[in-house]
Amino acid sequence: MRSALLLLLAVLPFWAAAQEPSLTPTTRQELWLSVGVAGGAPKFLKEPLGDHYKRIRLSADLGYRSGDNFFSGKQVYTDLAARYKLTKWLSLATEYRYAVRIGSEARQRIAFQARLDHSIGRFDLAYRGGYQMTFLDSDRQRNLLRNKFSVEYRIPNWKLDPELSVEFFTRSNDPEGWYLMGTRYKLGAASQFDVLTQQSQLASTVAHLPQLLQSRDAARHLLGAARAERGHNRLIFLGIFAALVVGIYLMIRPSEKLPIYHPNQLDRRLVDPSVRGTKGEHHTLDFSLTDQTGNTFTQAEVGERIVVADFFFTTCPTICPKMTAEMMRVQEAFKDEPRLLLLSHSVTPEIDSVEALAAYADLHGADPARWRFLTGPRKQIYALARRSYFAALDEGDGGPDDFVHTENFVLVDPQRRLRGFYDGTNSDDVDRLIGDLKKLLKEKED
Repeated sequence: MRSALLLLLAVLPFWAAAQEPSLTPTTRQELWLSVGVAGGAPKFLKEPLGDHYKRIRLSADLGYRSGDNFFSGKQVYTDLAARYKLTKWLSLATEYRYAVRIGSEARQRIAFQARLDHSIGRFDLAYRGGYQMTFLDSDRQRNLLRNKFSVEYRIPNWKLDPELSVEFFTRSNDPEGWYLMGTRYKLGAASQFDVLTQQSQLASTVAHLPQLLQSRDAARHLLGAARAERGHNRLIFLGIFAALVVGIYLMIRPSEKLPIYHPNQLDRRLVDPSVRGTKGEHHTLDFSLTDQTGNTFTQAEVGERIVVADFFFTTCPTICPKMTAEMMRVQEAFKDEPRLLLLSHSVTPEIDSVEALAAYADLHGADPARWRFLTGPRKQIYALARRSYFAALDEGDGGPDDFVHTENFVLVDPQRRLRGFYDGTNSDDVDRLIGDLKKLLKEKED
């Protein structure tokens, strides 16, 4: 029964993922390291909690998460967790995390989980289903449903047990409802070192050592058997580890060429109803707007340059300052690259005059040869956001009561095809954009 339930819970997220629009997955290689302590509840709670006392387990972990190249730091975090065991295989847990993110603001999160654990021979199967609230900054919160299924193989007399897991993240506070946000595959090794148990085993071995030495044949037999078992276990571990590494690589190996996105491949909420279901190559629309220098700027001026586009407004107090700071990073990374152009479109053109855009551009060190701030007819800009770049989730007609507010950066190649979407408020995602720009520039050379 338990095996069937775990199998069902493992299959359901894959089924849900298959219902989502087909998007090329983001692939990263990261290194996760953590060390922690775990134990029961404090003794002073034994009397008030009664029989529940033995069902509670507390833990604390200190961890490190790398960036894309394993050794570039991304964040250092600490986890505090409490777990209550309802039955032998079912438990409830709550977790608090404080993460210091390198190069960005610290984050906090609270998670609630239901855990199911079941063992089949030396395999430990586990399912974690939970609801997570992440506080990104003072005024933004991201809520997720997380479904994680993991398999761990226990090797006797071997401290590092190989573990494979797949986890699905479903965003739950979007205006359109729930949608699959991403999938994470993990390959690693889990280890638990119980200091007290090791001391006990050592003391027991010393106590029995004189008796063992009385029979040299028995000692040699035991030593030979132990060595043979350790050697056998190492072979099993190495074989399983190698197989898992190859399997994970085949599943997530990145392609050297960036994908080309078409309307029928994208999340329907990003695509204006007028172009949903369109087949064939999509090309960004022609436009004629005014830049921060007061000159008319059209698609003809873009020419065959690579474009990174976003939508903002100069008086925005929330996501726009962060987006502009991240776009400044992109400009700095490619300051000597004439084949790249940054386009920032104002979504409040009636407020963002040429003078306002010029002041904003100067404030943020924008090079007009590399970075254009654009204003113009509201309907045209909103049409670009929804029908050209597919940058906005909301629908509208570009009228006085319509409003576009999106954190998306959109990457466009010289053929005016969509090649990537990125969260402009997320430094890690912008790092990915910078990496993809390098790939696209190399692709252009080839």
